[in-house]
Amino acid sequence: MISRIVIGDPAHPDLTIERATIEIEPRFGFPAIGRVTLVRPRLHGTWTDAGLSFGSLDKVLCGGERTEPFRLPDMNVAVIDARARVDGDHGPIDVKLAGRGALRDGFAGTLAATAPRLAFGTCAAEAASLTGRIVVTREQPRFSGPVRLAVLDCAEQGLTLRGAGINVDGTADKTLDGGGAKLEIFSKTITYGSNRARGLNGTIEAAYRKGGLTARYDVLGRGLASPHARIATLAAQGTLPARPDFARTEQEGAREGAGRR
Repeated sequence: MISRIVIGDPAHPDLTIERATIEIEPRFGFPAIGRVTLVRPRLHGTWTDAGLSFGSLDKVLCGGERTEPFRLPDMNVAVIDARARVDGDHGPIDVKLAGRGALRDGFAGTLAATAPRLAFGTCAAEAASLTGRIVVTREQPRFSGPVRLAVLDCAEQGLTLRGAGINVDGTADKTLDGGGAKLEIFSKTITYGSNRARGLNGTIEAAYRKGGLTARYDVLGRGLASPHARIATLAAQGTLPARPDFARTEQEGAREGAGRR
């Protein structure tokens, strides 16, 4: 057992761990590392336009150029009351994590993140939160849970969403460079220029691999109003295939409105 671990500048550490326990167990007649337990780790990072950084831990986390595809570490871990704080140009983010199990198959835990205000370009989000469960099966991490925003305001685009959110059920590939997800989207009032809507609901099934995104959507807007017309409901379905690196995006779909006045 090791107590009071400090990594980085002691005055402003990048990581502290109250207690770390490493269990040694026999494997094929030789001692090997069993479960690693981390109690109350505290991680601090910064997020700027240059990217995400955890200070002195970057060399360990990034590890230079890879010669082989990424794999999760072959470790059995228990994480108790882990927290992280990320500050930077876009606003502060607080993260909590707890869980246990084999990182390549069997880890299960809970993840939560909150941000009072996030800014990206001309858009700003207020009271953003994420809560959900993380499970790793056959080296594929899966997250399920809601992402919520009290307000999303893009002043330059004239777009405002209130009471918006996404119920996420997504699974990453083993190499963490792609994956797929089913998204259930919802929003209360929406304003886009002089257009208004009382609500939006729908589903999106998306996959991202080899730099390209493919999505299938089915959404329904309610109580739409513009200077020229009012529509009780407007449904849209279709697909959105994109080539690698989004060099070209094509949309195929259909729209149907009801209750036009």
